[in-house]
Amino acid sequence: MKRFALALFVVFSILASDGLIAESQTRPRAKFSGACLKWLYAAEPVLQREKLDLDKYVVSVTEEDGSVTIGLTSADCPEGWHGRGSCGSSPGFVVVISKEDMHVIRSNYVR
Repeated sequence: MKRFALALFVVFSILASDGLIAESQTRPRAKFSGACLKWLYAAEPVLQREKLDLDKYVVSVTEEDGSVTIGLTSADCPEGWHGRGSCGSSPGFVVVISKEDMHVIRSNYVR
């Protein structure tokens, strides 16, 4: 019985040290208001038409007085970039949506 308990302890220790039994260390990649989803859904047809690979972008949702802007910035752009034009390996892209009727006002690449 002692051997079994010792063997069980060793197996448990190995699994725990490898993180297999350890507490989950996953964190959400993004947190945002559910209201943001409707703006992303409104922008989706434009993003699909342009065949943008969203895996290469960081997405931002900015609410203004009469519109909402969906901005795509290259994922490899340095944090806090405030220069002119886009940075990184993928061109920036913007979709502006009317709050009143949720139609796309304009969309364009940021160069």
